[in-house]
Amino acid sequence: MIWGSILSCICIIFGIGGYAFQLAQLWEQDDPQVRSDFDIRGTRIFSYCMFGLGAIVVFVTLFLRRQIMLAMACVRQAGRAVAKMPLIVLFPVIQTIGFLVFLVVWLLYAVYLASTGDIIENELPSYATVTVKTYQFDDNTKVCGWYLLFCLFWTVGFIQATGEIVVAMSVSKWYFTRDKRQIGSGTIFKSICNSLRYHLGTAAFGSFLIAVTKIIRVIVAKLQKKAREMGNSLGQALLCCCQCCLWCFEKFIKILNKNAYIQTAIFGTAFCRSAREAFGLVTRNAGKVGSITYVSTIVLFVGKFFISCLTTGAAYIYINREIGGELYSLGGPLIIIFGMSYFIGDMFLDIFDMSTSTVLHCFIADEEMFDGDECYAEGKLRTWLDDFEEKERKILAKSRN
Repeated sequence: MIWGSILSCICIIFGIGGYAFQLAQLWEQDDPQVRSDFDIRGTRIFSYCMFGLGAIVVFVTLFLRRQIMLAMACVRQAGRAVAKMPLIVLFPVIQTIGFLVFLVVWLLYAVYLASTGDIIENELPSYATVTVKTYQFDDNTKVCGWYLLFCLFWTVGFIQATGEIVVAMSVSKWYFTRDKRQIGSGTIFKSICNSLRYHLGTAAFGSFLIAVTKIIRVIVAKLQKKAREMGNSLGQALLCCCQCCLWCFEKFIKILNKNAYIQTAIFGTAFCRSAREAFGLVTRNAGKVGSITYVSTIVLFVGKFFISCLTTGAAYIYINREIGGELYSLGGPLIIIFGMSYFIGDMFLDIFDMSTSTVLHCFIADEEMFDGDECYAEGKLRTWLDDFEEKERKILAKSRN
């Protein structure tokens, strides 16, 4: 499935490039020409970019072939871990319940805060007198609003970070247990207790960094709106660059946090040390981490797309059979169902993504700390490690000769 998904992605990229190139050719040959030269040139450049992207993906796939085999072994081991702890797939439900409880309280505070503003009546210039009422807030209320928004970002990130630590700890316990029969759904509850007792500070600090970045992005977005209202093109361009840099920085922090949480789950270290160790691990094993990201992204996308299409197809059959004649169009409900099913699939498949990354971290730690029969690797991971050690011994023997 993984190799088929990779090949399909490559074919889709080249197919889009070929279609765009042919479309530009047809537009150029029209007599009289309907499309502008700018549109034709842009479509042709887009096709070249797609061809280049397809070539890059092909070379990356060939270059990381062995690492992709390792990634597929990690995906398989992650599936075994999830199968041993089936209740782990219900953990997002617990997170969602916790988030909804917080959201009810947060909305209550937000509504009360919004009601503290002063009502101002403004008359709009027109033939008849039109009065519009608006709220005006003082500086203290505005500061409280920003504080509430920051609390929302921090709490949502904290709930997500705690879940990632619990999943990583459960999978790491499964990996570093010789007798896998000892592992079951009870391991999840032990991981929850250990995470709540020892690692809430790690989750709070990592989510705090994300919340600070998000609140700065919101402030920049507000400044962008003001610059747009003032017609300041230079300010809009500079703020857009700042927004782009902040977006990249937020993605970097999220990746670093994810790997730091896995290190915390495996070794029990604090956030700063875990982040430092995770950064070193990623830089030392860039090929392995890149390949696992490459493969897991494709697998997760295929899974989400399959779940969404299956759910939407079943909904179409049911709606069309029951109330199809009473609706003007089925497009709206089906789009909503597709979006909801994609979101739910993403929420549950994130567990599989975290499990796969955790298996890779455990394998690298296993490879660095243990030798030979002392390693905990099993199945395809063990085969990959044995092949690597055999090739390493041959290379050393040749260098000595």
